Amino acid sequence: MLRLTIRPLALQDISEIAGYLYVQSGSELADRFVSAIEGDLHRLCQLPDIGSPCHFQKTEVQNLRRWAVNGFERWLVFYLPKNTTIEIVRVLHGARNISEILD
Repeated sequence: MLRLTIRPLALQDISEIAGYLYVQSGSELADRFVSAIEGDLHRLCQLPDIGSPCHFQKTEVQNLRRWAVNGFERWLVFYLPKNTTIEIVRVLHGARNISEILD
């Protein structure tokens, strides 16, 4: 199993999403999101190729993949599989201009 690393912006994304869900719908939904993303990150460490490849111009994100959070499919985890690690780059809502954010 690969080691997990999470970039600061991705940690911020997760925190902001959980906070948003808490304000909108309460602690139960926010807790379900946190549990879902924790499970998905663990799964990505075991199966790094399950996410879909992304195609961006910027060289540092050329090998980026994406995975929809289980039960929260509009939220996407963007990650880089490497030799010994999975690096979580961002967690973004699918309706955002993702190319602009990541390129």
